[in-house]
Order: sequence, then structure tokens, then C-alpha cells
Amino acid sequence: MASNGSSTEATDTAAQTPPTAPPSPSSDLTKQEEGMLAAAWEEYRRLLVEKPVQTKAVSAGVIAAVGEIIGGSLRVRAPNQKPSRARSVGAFFLFGLVVNGPFFHWWYGTLEKMCKGMPSNSPSGLASRLALDRFIMTPPFLVTTLAGLHFLQHLDPKGALKHMRMIFWGALVMNWKVWTAAQAVNFTYVPVKFRPLFGSVVALWWNIYLSMSAAKGAAKPPLAIKAR
Repeated sequence: MASNGSSTEATDTAAQTPPTAPPSPSSDLTKQEEGMLAAAWEEYRRLLVEKPVQTKAVSAGVIAAVGEIIGGSLRVRAPNQKPSRARSVGAFFLFGLVVNGPFFHWWYGTLEKMCKGMPSNSPSGLASRLALDRFIMTPPFLVTTLAGLHFLQHLDPKGALKHMRMIFWGALVMNWKVWTAAQAVNFTYVPVKFRPLFGSVVALWWNIYLSMSAAKGAAKPPLAIKAR
């Protein structure tokens, strides 16, 4: 009789236990997406070690092009406005690929050598890096950016120089306002090999911001410092 009672209790318990719900397709998809992102990140880190310059160059080019695509979609364009959107996107991609990526790979490494013995998260180390980056590197690089992008978009050397002279000081002040805080974060928390990527990601937001400001008439240089 005792065994029959135990059997009855087990049967009742099993009957009361709700069936386990099968995993939802969305949860499986989320795990699959997370796995793909993790694998892509690991591949990116591997390429940074094996081919650092090429990897940073391609990353900078793609991010600059994406920023121009997003920014261009937010701006109001005249029907036959020049340059064409495709040409603008190509100009930003080429400038990021050939100039931004390789240059900042060199610059961040050189900056660490110049500030050797001063950790980037120390007050003196951060101040030294910011001073060199903001006041020594930024003005000549901004000249290159403004003139270079305009030339790639219009193939007009004189027009590129005129465009650069016209908006340089306003663009430089805006660059100091926005990028000083971003670079402080970059130097303090981001490893050297990832600093060009961080700068390019911030530049993506900067592109969109400038495009929206230009559409409202709030920013004089709508394409000024989009590539960083």
C-alpha cells in the first residue's frame, strides 16, 4: 500500500509540473547574432595585430563613408547640386582610407613615444597628449582635411584652397570644442591600437551632427571636419 501511495504522489507531482517551454526562435536568433558579433570582433582584433595599418585604413574609410551617407540623407539637396552624393561618399571613403587611417595609426604611436614615462591616465600625461594633439597636430591636419575633401569632391585645387581659407578658423574652434573632450576619453581609457577606431566612431556621430546643423543653417562648414 505504501508503494501505491508513493506512486500516486509522484504521478500527482508530475501532473502539476508545467511542461518546459521550448526555446523561442528569437532567443536563438539573439544568441546567433551575439556569436557572430563576437567572432567578427575577434577577427578584427586579429587583423589589428597582423595588418594594423591596412585594418585601420579600411575601418576609417568605411566609417567615413557611412557617416557621409547618413549625413547626406539628413541634408536638403538641390536637384542638381554638386558634387553628387556618390562622389561625396567616394571622397570620404578615399580620404579615410588613404589619409585618416594610416595617419592616425602613426600619430597615436608617435604620441606615446613623445610622452614616454607619462601614463595617459595621469594628469600630466593626459595634459601633454591633449596639448600636442589639439594645438600641434590638429591645425595642419585640419588644413589637409578641408582642402583634401573639397578637392576630392570637386577636383578644383584653387577652389579647395579658397574653401579651406574661408572656413578654417570656424572649423578649428568647433573641432577644439568637440574633439578635446572626445580625445580626453580616448587617451584615458582606450588602448593605443583602438584609438583610431574610437576616433572614427566619434567622427560618425560628428558627421551626422554637422549635417543636421548645416540643414538648419547653424553650421557654416557642413562638410568641414567629418573625417577625423
